[in-house]
Amino acid sequence: MDVEQELKLEPVNRAIKRAWITGIVLGSLQAISVIINHVFFDLPLYPWYFADTAIFFLLSIGVFAKSRLAGVVMLIYVLLTILKRINEVQEGQSVSGIGVFIYLIVGWFAFQGVCGLLAYHKVTKAAVQSDQQQETEELLRMLAELKRREALSPEDKAVKEEGE
Repeated sequence: MDVEQELKLEPVNRAIKRAWITGIVLGSLQAISVIINHVFFDLPLYPWYFADTAIFFLLSIGVFAKSRLAGVVMLIYVLLTILKRINEVQEGQSVSGIGVFIYLIVGWFAFQGVCGLLAYHKVTKAAVQSDQQQETEELLRMLAELKRREALSPEDKAVKEEGE
């Protein structure tokens, strides 16, 4: 990859990094929240409470590995969670709308991450195609040179070998 492509990837990699770090931070905050609610407010501790944490950690690992699928699934999951939180606030199940605000921030970073992942794969695909094009051209030049040498008459070959 040349310098120009690396410069194109710098903001893309930054957006991807922000997305996976946001997923890790959110997953950690969710785990801490579940534990605090259990310890201080005697709320039951069900294993599925940690499902959000596990999902965000796994999706963050996928985004870190530059998986477009993981990025898109993370974005969809965040959007669905935002809708769920808004519904909870409207029905009075949640006193505070801070969860919605936090998920909106996470949603923004997830969206930026998806855009970064798509751009990353576009740039790297172009780089691979460019490299393959150069390799193909080099092989064609070598093949043409080989055919030219084979086309020489025996006398031409003898003269050429004496000159070398």
